[in-house]
Amino acid sequence: MPETSYPFDSGAGANTTEAQYSQLFRRLNFTGISGVPGDQSVQVFADSTGMQVKVRTGYAMVRGHFYKTDSQVTLSITAATSNPRWDLVVLRLDPTTANSIVLAVKTGTAAASPTDPALTQTDEGIFEFPIARVRVGASASTIAAGNVDDLRQFMGEPVGKWTTALRPTTPNLGVIGYNTTLGVAELWNGTAWVPVSPSSILASLISDQHNIVAGKVRTGGVSTGDALTIFRQSTTPTANAVGDLWFW
Repeated sequence: MPETSYPFDSGAGANTTEAQYSQLFRRLNFTGISGVPGDQSVQVFADSTGMQVKVRTGYAMVRGHFYKTDSQVTLSITAATSNPRWDLVVLRLDPTTANSIVLAVKTGTAAASPTDPALTQTDEGIFEFPIARVRVGASASTIAAGNVDDLRQFMGEPVGKWTTALRPTTPNLGVIGYNTTLGVAELWNGTAWVPVSPSSILASLISDQHNIVAGKVRTGGVSTGDALTIFRQSTTPTANAVGDLWFW
């Protein structure tokens, strides 16, 4: 069937499958943690209590499937060898056999210069979403706080609509909405609502080595003030300068 649509009360779209719902919701939001960089949602950490790491509570979305952990989870790390090793802590989605998302450790290969282990990421089967790297030292007997690299990516945020008087006062970082009072789209930068489009352009943002010098008005084709010339001819211009335009 070349065309598919769902969900519906009857017809071909009535028996919507798990895979179809996954396809639907993964297009509504990113695979990621529900939170913002710097918070502790589903955060992996270590505290030198042995060959283990711990994962804090929180929510996540993996390929359209929802995940939640209500209590801290402890994960064991395989014993160290004479070479260092990198492991990855992942949220493992298995929609076909286990029908679940669980925390797991992908054990790497010990080597003088270790690298991350390969992830399994299939379209409708097992999908592993990495949230932390654990750097296991040679002959290590414990995992310290500094041995864990945070790899979390975060879900997107909904786009809202509000007036200045009724806009959210404590939104998540990066929330975007349309302010009907001001007639502008605005973004929460962590401390204040700021316009998505700047009200002015700094000279430092538009300067380049050929055409514009920061702090000066462009009066010619190059920063030295030479006139901008536009050529419209089939042969290569001979009296050209940097910044000129040639159409043929």
